[in-house]
Order: sequence, then structure tokens, then C-alpha cells
Amino acid sequence: IAQMFIEKGAKVALLDRSEQVEQVAQRLNSAVGIWCDVSSEESVKQAIHSVIEEFDRIDILVNCAGIVALAPAESLSLEDWNKTLSVNLTGTFLLCQ
Repeated sequence: IAQMFIEKGAKVALLDRSEQVEQVAQRLNSAVGIWCDVSSEESVKQAIHSVIEEFDRIDILVNCAGIVALAPAESLSLEDWNKTLSVNLTGTFLLCQ
């Protein structure tokens, strides 16, 4: 997705909780990588602040962070369930705000 936007001339910020987000952004040549835990309101606020500092504004948001714990429901832990909801739902909500 990021590569397609770059090919169309967009300035792209990648947000990820992986320490390699900056390396991935560098390989794309026209992107900036910013560490962010989308399930954390403070982390999202800091990341958005960094994006605004870098590009002055945000025109397009692609919410594609997601995780899954693959297990039968009866053996899935509540911790894994809550983590999934936190990233997949709360993260989307926080970034849209």
C-alpha cells in the first residue's frame, strides 16, 4: 500500500511497533518510519505529532494494523483476546480520532 502511494507522489509515514519500521521506510526511499503502538493513546498522539512535524498535515490514513491469535475460542486466553481487540479495534479508533 505504501509503495503504491509513493509511486503516485505521496509522502508516506509508516507507523509500526516493530523496531525495523525505520529500515522498512528507508527501503521505500520516500517514506519515514515512526515507532508506534496503536493500542496506546499516548503512543498514537506522539506518532501523529511526529507525522505533522515531518509533513505538516495528514491527507490520507490507511488503518491496516492488525494481529490475530489463532486458537479455538475455548482455549484462547482473555489476554490474547484483549490484545487483539486493542490493536485491531482500539488502534483503528485512536488513529481515526
